[in-house]
Amino acid sequence: MADIGSRSVGNLNVKKVIKGYQRTFMTVHPGDISANTFTATVDAFPVGTTVSYDAITEKTYVHYTITAENSALLSVGRHAWHMIMTENSVPVPYLEGFFEVETL
Repeated sequence: MADIGSRSVGNLNVKKVIKGYQRTFMTVHPGDISANTFTATVDAFPVGTTVSYDAITEKTYVHYTITAENSALLSVGRHAWHMIMTENSVPVPYLEGFFEVETL
């Protein structure tokens, strides 16, 4: 479980990424932070981010996607990933963790 919303960097580990396949996961954040920019990377590869806010639940959802092409380039094993949230033009390290890359 990620430590989201604290002043320290949260930790989120993604258990399994199958080499050569797309992998999507999501984080949920309290309040409306959808105006912020989210940038994520694993090794030197970008992790796509899509942000949406649900006014009913008052939560912001960030969906992360590592493409099949990028996962195919990762070696089997553990890879660090990082997410930076930019708020009011200030980049803040927000989440970090690792991906476990496996083959079928």
